[in-house]
Amino acid sequence: MIKTDGTTFTNGEAWRCLTCGIADTARANRQQPGSSGAGEILVDHPQAFRDGTRMLIGTNVFDCGAHRLVDTCTPDKATVYPIAPHRPGSVMRELRLHPDDRHLGFSEPSLINGVFVDQFAVMSGLTFNQAAARYELTEVTYLLPNASGSQGMIEPVPGEPTRLRRNEPAAMIGEFRGFTHDGKSALGIGTYDSWNFDLFVTDLETAGSRRVSLDPAYTDPSKTSPDDDWIVYMDGRVSDRMRFAGALPGVPPIVDLVNTGAVQFFYNNGHRRFFQPYITRIDDPGRTQQLNACDDPTPGSGSVCDPLWNGRADPAWSPDGTAIVYWQAMAVPPACGPGQPTAPSCPTSAEPGGRATRLMIAELADREPHEPPPVEPFDMDIPWATRVEPGQPLPTRPHLPAGTYTLDGDVSGKATVVVTENDEGTAISRIDVDYDDYSIDGDNVVNGTESATSAPYTWHSDVTLSGTHSGSRSTGHDGFVVIPPSKSGERATITGELITVLDGQTYTSPRTGE
Repeated sequence: MIKTDGTTFTNGEAWRCLTCGIADTARANRQQPGSSGAGEILVDHPQAFRDGTRMLIGTNVFDCGAHRLVDTCTPDKATVYPIAPHRPGSVMRELRLHPDDRHLGFSEPSLINGVFVDQFAVMSGLTFNQAAARYELTEVTYLLPNASGSQGMIEPVPGEPTRLRRNEPAAMIGEFRGFTHDGKSALGIGTYDSWNFDLFVTDLETAGSRRVSLDPAYTDPSKTSPDDDWIVYMDGRVSDRMRFAGALPGVPPIVDLVNTGAVQFFYNNGHRRFFQPYITRIDDPGRTQQLNACDDPTPGSGSVCDPLWNGRADPAWSPDGTAIVYWQAMAVPPACGPGQPTAPSCPTSAEPGGRATRLMIAELADREPHEPPPVEPFDMDIPWATRVEPGQPLPTRPHLPAGTYTLDGDVSGKATVVVTENDEGTAISRIDVDYDDYSIDGDNVVNGTESATSAPYTWHSDVTLSGTHSGSRSTGHDGFVVIPPSKSGERATITGELITVLDGQTYTSPRTGE
């Protein structure tokens, strides 16, 4: 815990450790085993409950009983309780506490050899079981459309099984990123244009989604302001890193139905994230500014906008809406040095002690402080989502069945789409697309062909763009291939190139290890 008002705690410091020396009396969830075989208690993404005496840390709840975290809580007064998964073997990551303190959201990955192949957004009740000394999940609901819901942005036309339609965004929560402060909507990531990963706010009652970021960069950690008028999010547009795949406007997200899992190997370089914080109005995404923009963006300068000090996860607002806190990490080997085109030499830290991470507070000078709004208890009846009973396996994600389809452009042309399923018929294994003067808006016209497969991801592209913008997305004869690592923590193997040209600017895919 860190003081932000210039005062100190009773220990004379502006900070103190809440979990140091904590007694693990309830067998808290732990990460990889240490020498004792027990491992360390997960403490990532700490979030305080509104009662001020508890906080969510990793997949545990830190509980200080009658003592407030901010002043009287010490390790001898606290207990760490585990959150039990709702089925054996399930993994909870990126946990986010609902504003009513009674519910929880998280992402549940589908893993092969510890490597993500898919990810599901989940919401549940959070209930303390006194007898078992643990928290348990109730009314577990996957934020996937149920049997009566939409299959996504691209789905068959009812009654015309060989024709596709392009829907308005709905249930766009590919990776769960949190809740609005009123608790009525969820934040998540999706693609409106092909491989353009943007942030969406999805109404939990209607499934309707609003797009709140508008750039080909990868957008991820995010948080709405206490009044839900503004949002701060971490975005990679300062580096142009993701434009190699997502910069062409007007290309619908068709190959995305099979190969979006490959994005996890591009928006970062090992531990280096190509993120900086941005702030925008939710109802006017065009009003966006870089929160830490400054006059000296020289690599290695150590300034607040130094591109070698990259923003990391989870920016957050102060409760009165007048400040935003975020953190940065300096690029370190092997993400910098020889062979790294964006950081050919490694910077030297000028921070106290030569530290390679730093916590930042941006004060919003023109904001008036206000009290956080009240929050009503959430009703877990989400009509469009998929409820599961305890112990049930992951639900099946809706997908286009095998076949040949026609997708008409909103203004002109068409796309012919061929879908191939895996042997089990449970998912798409390959997509082929042929664009013929396809146009969504009349300003951008797409022609050419693309194909993509599921992991290992192989992408062939020969697409051109004309009209208001001109450009292309292309690969060589052998395609652009991404082979996921054989185990967690290793790098993907990348062969070939994917190159996008937009209005004379060329963007090329990273290579293995870049």
